[in-house]
Amino acid sequence: MRKFILIPIMVIATLMGCQKSKLEAAAEADVAAAEAALDSAESNQVAVRKAATAAEWQEFKEQANILIQQNKIRIDELKASAKESGDKSMEAIEEKNRQLQNKLESYKNDASEDWEAFKAGFNQDKDDLRRELLNK
Repeated sequence: MRKFILIPIMVIATLMGCQKSKLEAAAEADVAAAEAALDSAESNQVAVRKAATAAEWQEFKEQANILIQQNKIRIDELKASAKESGDKSMEAIEEKNRQLQNKLESYKNDASEDWEAFKAGFNQDKDDLRRELLNK
C-alpha cells in the first residue's frame, strides 16, 4: 500500500519540479530581454546626448574663438601702451590667452570626455582672463 501512495507523490513532486524549472527558464528569458532593452536604450541615449552636445559644442567653440580673438586685440593694445611705459606683465596674460586657445582646440567632443566639466573649467579660465584684462 505504501508503494501506491509513494508513486503518485513522486510523480506529483517530479511534475512540480519540472514546472518550477519552466518558470525559472521563462523568468531568465524575461531578465535577458530586459537587459537587452536596457543596453539598447543606453546606447540610444549616448547617441542622442552626443548629437545634442555636437550642436552645443559648435556654438560654444565659435563664441569662445570670438572671445579669444577679442582678447588678442585687447592684449595687443595693452602691449603697445605697456611698451611705452616699459611694463612687461602682458606676456603672462598673453600666455594665458594662448593656453585658453590650446584648451579649446584640444578638446575632443566625444563620449569619453566630460562636456560639463570642460565647459565649467573653460568658462572659469575665460572669466579669470577677462578680469585680468579689464584691470589693466
